[in-house]
Amino acid sequence: RHQGNHDDKIGGEYNHGLDDGDWPARERGQYFFTVAAADADRRLPLDKDANSWDFTGLDSTVIRFDRTYSNDWNYNIPRKTYAAWIADTWTVSPRLTLNLGIRYDLSWGDYAPPNVQETSLVISNGLFTEDVGYRNDIRDLNNFGPRVGFVWNVNDKSDLVIRGGTGVFYSGIGGNPAFDQQLWNGQRVIFNSYANDGKPGFLADPTRGASADDILNGKVPKSPQAISIIDPNVNTPRSWRTSLGFQKQLNTVSAIEADLVYLEGYHEETVRDPNAFHNSVTGWPKNPSQGRPRTDYGPIRLIGTDGWSESLTLPVTFTRRYSNNFQGSLIYAYVFFDRNAGIGGSGYGNDLYNPFDATYNRRDSGIDHHKVRFNGLWNVGMGFNVSGVWQLLSGHYSSLTSGLNPLGGYGNNRLPADLTFVPLNTFKNEANSQLELRVAKDFRLRGTTKVTLSAEVFNIYKD
Repeated sequence: RHQGNHDDKIGGEYNHGLDDGDWPARERGQYFFTVAAADADRRLPLDKDANSWDFTGLDSTVIRFDRTYSNDWNYNIPRKTYAAWIADTWTVSPRLTLNLGIRYDLSWGDYAPPNVQETSLVISNGLFTEDVGYRNDIRDLNNFGPRVGFVWNVNDKSDLVIRGGTGVFYSGIGGNPAFDQQLWNGQRVIFNSYANDGKPGFLADPTRGASADDILNGKVPKSPQAISIIDPNVNTPRSWRTSLGFQKQLNTVSAIEADLVYLEGYHEETVRDPNAFHNSVTGWPKNPSQGRPRTDYGPIRLIGTDGWSESLTLPVTFTRRYSNNFQGSLIYAYVFFDRNAGIGGSGYGNDLYNPFDATYNRRDSGIDHHKVRFNGLWNVGMGFNVSGVWQLLSGHYSSLTSGLNPLGGYGNNRLPADLTFVPLNTFKNEANSQLELRVAKDFRLRGTTKVTLSAEVFNIYKD
């Protein structure tokens, strides 16, 4: 609706998504060996049926056999999403325009997979007691994102514009958490691990006669189950984005622009294991070899949204539009800071180093703080043109590890024997540059028809 100085819009969005299929992971089982057989190519030919493989004499080299069991390997996860928004473009004056709006987002199925039985799973870890059992119909319903922006044409020549904006934006955590909760919940899919008992014939019959029905019906004791659970207190990941900058036309073909961009992320995905005892002396979990609060479970992937991130970046761009057979742009970006405390991706990101203290995950991300990039196109003549990209990075940071594992997986190899945490991103890598080129030749055929032959070379110079 257009009325006076206002141009109002209202809209909505509906996406009908569905993740479904079969996932019989390790249905036939998986052996773990201490060493690889010297004649593995003969024993285990990949072009032959596994039933013909030769395992003779390998019993002593087997550690264990793992297998999963289920009567239903199908996953079926509806992922409906809804959105609604209202926006107003307000022409305050011929030189100043405001953009005002608010958007609402709702992911109906990302945290609420069907066909999961609600349970109570109480864990007392020595520091506190919590119930991390399965819950259905987990949904975050308050995802309102207000946004405001402006554009100011500074002078009558219209060659200088100042612009800016701020707003809240929502995203999802992908379908994997719901997929895992629907299948790997200790209800539909059962995991069992069989250690080598040292008796003859383990490779031929690692379950010692136990059938799949025996496992599923509870006739044979099952191993402590490793399961995935969505924390019922999850929130939809959101970010607050703010930018302020300008664009200045220098002449008829060139311009420069710069924007200061601030980004802060909230409720980003994290994973922690609640099935661990707290060590009151060190503040870390106890090694699982010393026991777990719930002995009927192994490690538990409790998927939550306790992550956070923050960055401030200044990109500056000089652009020359195509003229006199040449065009190009030069971009320089300075990253003031880029830090986070757990950023996950698609359901498999960022196990907390210490499930009792998320601050161990807070660190600078280690990215390059100076970035330069040039790209250009030169029409040489006679149908030839040359284009390329050159990039220079100041050098990112990497993390060092201790190489030890004193807590049986907790600490992610960042703990030496004395449990003094090895800081993240302390090793600076060297600066590096990279050049890529493309050469093309146009051949005119008949009328306006032409054929282009091109050759591209990547990493001509990479240091």
